[in-house]
Amino acid sequence: MRLRQFEALIAPMAAGQYTTPHGPGFFGATIGAHVRHCLDHVRALIDGVHIGRIEYDHRERGTPIESSPEHALAHTAALIEQLKRLDAQPAEHPLHIIILASHDEPAASVTSTFGRELAFVLSHTIHHQAMVHAMLAADASPVDPQRSHTFGLAPSTIAHQHTSSCAR
Repeated sequence: MRLRQFEALIAPMAAGQYTTPHGPGFFGATIGAHVRHCLDHVRALIDGVHIGRIEYDHRERGTPIESSPEHALAHTAALIEQLKRLDAQPAEHPLHIIILASHDEPAASVTSTFGRELAFVLSHTIHHQAMVHAMLAADASPVDPQRSHTFGLAPSTIAHQHTSSCAR
């Protein structure tokens, strides 16, 4: 799930860097808000598998995960352990997904599977990691390539880069 990459990114980060709002291009978001948002999706997946229903839009904003790197690290570690327990979960396990397609329309329910939702949460996490990477670059503090050279990159991009560098 790329959660280990969040751990590597957050562990050395100062609280001020984690909670500083970024400019209009980033909608005033913080790194902590992106981390919390991703962890909320992982939590929704884990909880949803057990009840057969996932509501990604039902999230708590402004939690300690958003404002404290230490809370985020502890929560990330706990989620990693819980995800490990889902290894035996069949990919075809059916789930109902409750989605808000619009703020002024009622929620809709669609059918999905654990495997599909796991893929969605992975893709969603990578997307937000790319945004965090851009935020760090805008601050002139890019992600340390030695710690996480794939942070914010899709697996297909990494595979392409690897194939391109091997072909030279």
